[in-house]
Amino acid sequence: MPHGVKPYGRTEPLDTVFAVQDMAELAARLGSHNTHRRAGQTIFQDNFESGIEKWLGSSVGAGGEVAWAAEHSRNGGFSCRMVTGSTFQLRAQIIKNLPYPVLSKIGFELSSTIVGTLTQWYFQITIQDAVNTTIGAIRYDTALQQLQYMDAAGAWQLLAAGVDLIFTVYHFHTFILLMDLRTNLYDSLIVNERTYPMAGLAPQIVAFPAAPSLVLMHRTVGVALSNYTTYVDDVIVTQNEP
Repeated sequence: MPHGVKPYGRTEPLDTVFAVQDMAELAARLGSHNTHRRAGQTIFQDNFESGIEKWLGSSVGAGGEVAWAAEHSRNGGFSCRMVTGSTFQLRAQIIKNLPYPVLSKIGFELSSTIVGTLTQWYFQITIQDAVNTTIGAIRYDTALQQLQYMDAAGAWQLLAAGVDLIFTVYHFHTFILLMDLRTNLYDSLIVNERTYPMAGLAPQIVAFPAAPSLVLMHRTVGVALSNYTTYVDDVIVTQNEP
């Protein structure tokens, strides 16, 4: 390659192929599971191909389970299976602790199947800065087909209605929550192909000092006397989002 030419730049005409000048596209073609949005700088990602040991998984109730699974996946051969308990708190959840991030716009992406009989399906970002704890959370109400967000008072508020998602273990939906840590405000939510603006909306902030950290959590809650299974795959955390 001649001196001064950009990486992957074209210097000669191509007759039978097209050049790839986008590094994110090149990574996707080489097998990366980071294919949905490809923005920001990745600080953590997990496609569960090597197990679920990176996560703190737990379930509450009879028959509940959080386990490594090979039955369904978005990419690759494995995912994380979450089975809600049939008694007591009826839930299953996974948690990941990360170092305190750069003060920028951050993103939390995950892909999941959804069961229509769940009473709760939600995921959240918790940022602890030694003074305050900021909690940004998104919930999908399967019965009402609503997207909801946690407001400054810790209550669930309507973000979008009529959000019709496919309920099957064969269909993974991709959710991306973007928050701006410089302003302590929500930025937007992406669900599959749609973006829901959240500019000006404030997450919950409580005066609770704790060692600086970033905590990710995804939880499902079922109904009594039944166990419901969902699968999670391709979790991605980014900083310096545009």
